[in-house]
Amino acid sequence: MADFGGPQFYDIFSGGSSFAAGVNFAFTDNLILDLGYATDDSDNPNEGIFENYSYIAQLNLLDVGPFNVAATYIDGDQEGIDYTAAGLVSLNFGNFEVGGYYSYIDLDDGETDSWMGGISISDFLGAGNTLGGYYGRSPIFPDGALDTIDRNPYVAEVYYEIGLNEFFTLTPAVIYSDPNQPGDGFGDALYGVLRSTFRF
Repeated sequence: MADFGGPQFYDIFSGGSSFAAGVNFAFTDNLILDLGYATDDSDNPNEGIFENYSYIAQLNLLDVGPFNVAATYIDGDQEGIDYTAAGLVSLNFGNFEVGGYYSYIDLDDGETDSWMGGISISDFLGAGNTLGGYYGRSPIFPDGALDTIDRNPYVAEVYYEIGLNEFFTLTPAVIYSDPNQPGDGFGDALYGVLRSTFRF
């Protein structure tokens, strides 16, 4: 709901809106390597596909009992950011799943990181319903990268997705945000959210 459950480190490098290509290699049924390359300005003859780019390599170990793990490396020519290295893990026990990630981001003038951990319980109080929640910390970017803030912000969310039928779900959620910044303009906040989703 708060768009934090999806790992944020995938979005840090800018390439991706103009040209992208990817390939994967399945060494076994469980061990898969994903490679990708993206750029923002492929339609600009002065830039081409080798400027304003990013590339990613991710090695996945999937469905080894309850375990799914991945190691990720992302690089590119984003100003102020050198590279991102991350690890992801999830454990699936049928209706109960727990998972999370940690990312380290090397900056030209320092370093930052982010992490998230969460759980979900499917078919909770009814078939097709899911109860879930997560807690995590967003990365920060000092001068020379993206924005200037002082300390990592935190966010938590609890949601309950109700499958009303095969086409429609309703998801109430409570979101807590802690900007973790000095000054009067950065107080904690609590939000109530209701999302409806149609699938065809």
